[in-house]
Amino acid sequence: MNDNELREMLEDLHKKIETINTVDEKGRELLSHLSVDIRNLLERAKPRWNRTRGVESPVCIVLEHRTGAPRLRVAHWPVVETPGRPAPAVETFGPYLGGTRARLAVSALDRVLPLRYTADRLGGCDRDLARVRGVDATDRDRLLAAVTAVLRRQPAEVETVREQLAQHRDVASTNLAFELADRIQQESEALDWVVAEQKVTQLTRPPEDCAAYGWADGLLVCFRIRGGRLCGWEQRASSRQHARPQLDRTPPAWTPFATRAAELGSRLARQG
Repeated sequence: MNDNELREMLEDLHKKIETINTVDEKGRELLSHLSVDIRNLLERAKPRWNRTRGVESPVCIVLEHRTGAPRLRVAHWPVVETPGRPAPAVETFGPYLGGTRARLAVSALDRVLPLRYTADRLGGCDRDLARVRGVDATDRDRLLAAVTAVLRRQPAEVETVREQLAQHRDVASTNLAFELADRIQQESEALDWVVAEQKVTQLTRPPEDCAAYGWADGLLVCFRIRGGRLCGWEQRASSRQHARPQLDRTPPAWTPFATRAAELGSRLARQG
């Protein structure tokens, strides 16, 4: 199979995945992740001058621990620091496929946890906004910890932010500020998207490139990971006995995902 045939097959598979609606919730979740990673494969196969940009560009959320001026920002992934400029202490979350939702999520966090208004040096307008929001530099550590907890997907903190966003939305709706209410609703949905579990694309590069195998009902699937991203996959019929050496070499972190993929592939094969 040549590159063009493989690309056509992946594009066709991507279209079919988008139309599947006969699997359970667990299957739909797995199909969503497979759809994202098929797009990764298609992007990787294109020349550098013809790769997708815009809404499907991989980005991450950067939490900068600047002395006296912490802030959240969205940056393209991988993050490249400016040469010759000292890099601030940062914590990076992601990656996420799409800058629009990532920026909406940052806006949601700024609305509920106004970390940027705890900086030591604020302009006149920002000082007034900080006073109205009821925050100052003494709240910095508390807000920094809360933002970090949300981006690390800690359930209690995430739920607290959801509830506060819902309250802001309801107040805006009560005051007939429907555009603002819609904006806050978009921010809330974007936050849910950002804190959803990521099963495949990883922010940090694994110790080494690897292959992940999963087996179910006579079907062996193989995912090839390069630089923390899924860049190839294949499947073939195999008995459990013949698949055992490959399964034993699979990194533990990838075993659940590869097994679920094999189970779904076997189910779809039976339905087809």
